[in-house]
Amino acid sequence: MRVVKLYIGAGLLALMLMGCQQTISERPPTFDELMALADKNLAKTDLIKSYIYSQKDGVGFQNVMAQAETGDTKAELMACYLLITGTGVEENDSLGYNLCQKAAEKGSAPAKANLIYRDFNDDPEHMNWQETYDAFEDMLKSDPSIAHRGMQFLYRQNHPKASGFMMYYHLNQAIKYKNTNAMLALSEIDLHTRSKRNQNPKRAEKNLKRAYRLNDFDAGFKLALEYREGRILEKNTAEYVSMIKHMAAFLHPQSMGELASIYQTGTGAEQDDDKAKALYSQAAKFGHPRSQLIVARELLFGPVDSRDYPTGVRYLETQAENGSIEAMTGLADHYAGPEIDDPENKSVIWLSKAAMLGDESSQERLGFGMMETGYIEAMQPYIQVLETAQKTGSPDASYLLARHYRAASGVPRDLLKAKSILDEVEYLNDPRITQEADIIEGYISHFGSIEAVPDIINL
Repeated sequence: MRVVKLYIGAGLLALMLMGCQQTISERPPTFDELMALADKNLAKTDLIKSYIYSQKDGVGFQNVMAQAETGDTKAELMACYLLITGTGVEENDSLGYNLCQKAAEKGSAPAKANLIYRDFNDDPEHMNWQETYDAFEDMLKSDPSIAHRGMQFLYRQNHPKASGFMMYYHLNQAIKYKNTNAMLALSEIDLHTRSKRNQNPKRAEKNLKRAYRLNDFDAGFKLALEYREGRILEKNTAEYVSMIKHMAAFLHPQSMGELASIYQTGTGAEQDDDKAKALYSQAAKFGHPRSQLIVARELLFGPVDSRDYPTGVRYLETQAENGSIEAMTGLADHYAGPEIDDPENKSVIWLSKAAMLGDESSQERLGFGMMETGYIEAMQPYIQVLETAQKTGSPDASYLLARHYRAASGVPRDLLKAKSILDEVEYLNDPRITQEADIIEGYISHFGSIEAVPDIINL
């Protein structure tokens, strides 16, 4: 997974207009409000997404792009962010970074930083450390928040000039200049460093609160969950619910999914299944992983009149691509359904992907569930993974692979190969290995010889 750092600027919800403070209520900002924030370097990425999510049919991105096409540097930076992350528009790195380049050429420090991170992602091994440091140092006067965060990033890389001391120094300097990303990063260290002696819960809470008040909803969400759990910070259910409701009002997907759970379980609020369902649905549309999994199950396996196969499959495919085993097995269940035509054998493909990630349930379904099927093309990537692992002496892979060849599960039956695999790991005295070897002997005894065992046994 690539690392993308994108900077828009520090965020405040209050608009300083005409010498007075105008406060936006708990709702997404309008386009004019968003651009007013941007003019004062106060447009936070969470507020940008809040605006985009509040607009239908791509109108939000269209408005930002139209403003960018006038040469507005702040709008160019916003459009760059939206295109690179695929927020409110189809992902397009080329166009996004082209807009970022235009903004950088006009002196935008956030745009320059984005291009530096892009180059690092593209070829981290050939990063010119000193040249990159000099580039961040040049930003100190124009945007010290971004400059110090960039230097902190450099000092924690695997490089001869890496320095824990300098990394912490620049991280704290970035916080001094209201970099909420740095506040969140230091809080993570303070809360979850391995040594409890080095934990600093008070500083973490202070930084998370500060970032939350600057409209960094990811930091706010982190703080809210800490209040919910009460493991490190003092448990505060009322504040947890209040914060989640506030951020959900700005269409923060994680908070919307969390608020749905609150209403579903009645934890901290009156139980309301209708509100929970509506929030899960909306959060899923905005890409919240857990909500997409929950909604997809309803769309694929719920009441017939509420099913939406294309949307459910799209949600699960999105999460499966991000490595979710639950999504992979959900797709396998969908394609295995009696009403689904599956000529490409996608059910086995998705089970195989889950099995390759170590999901034991999928391994069992491919082993026992596919007995006496013989060769299945869609299962071969998984079989190849087992073959590779078996050659390294893995007892798990040896057992699973031998079972496939013994039971003709996705491969032609080959009892000689199965016996050979088991013989190599017999010394481990693994009861599964012993049991599988006994089953093979049972086959031979029943049919009279290995050669007499049929390719497919009619069960």
